[in-house]
Amino acid sequence: MVNIKEHTLSWVNRVVVGLNLCPFANAVVKSGDLDIRVENSDNVQVVLASVAAHCQNVLQASEKFTVLVLLPNGFAQFDDYLDLVELAQSLLAQLELEEHLQLATFHPHYQFSGTSYDDASNFTNRSPYPMLHILQEAAVEKAILAHPNIDAIPQRNIDLLNNMEPAQLTSLMTDDND
Repeated sequence: MVNIKEHTLSWVNRVVVGLNLCPFANAVVKSGDLDIRVENSDNVQVVLASVAAHCQNVLQASEKFTVLVLLPNGFAQFDDYLDLVELAQSLLAQLELEEHLQLATFHPHYQFSGTSYDDASNFTNRSPYPMLHILQEAAVEKAILAHPNIDAIPQRNIDLLNNMEPAQLTSLMTDDND
């Protein structure tokens, strides 16, 4: 049986860090400032309450601390997930946290508007499970200021993924240890 947290950490190390899709992830993983939480409920209100609690935990931790909230149940359909993302963004606004936190979104079927499903660029936000990544705005701002060319990261990632064969892209979501 797959351990969801271990599978996700393996994905983070192999894909996000290994391919350097996020040049800031390695330091966060190595420092222990990455927390991975599994929310097993498929009830939107329960998930939002969990997200609110994790937001508070992130705010009370070190500035680099970040949480991946994994949603293995109930959000397999990308449209359902996008509905949840919209509600989670509204929740941040209701809690007056949008200046302090931001949500990054990842899903096994992530598809950017205007792209075909198999477009390699979608793999920049594809993950083994639906997830919400809660980040502190101050850490994001510092990372942006410290990077020599932050605007080049998305295109670099798209170019890297475009140079992969379809089977290689698909393998990004699997774990050889499964």
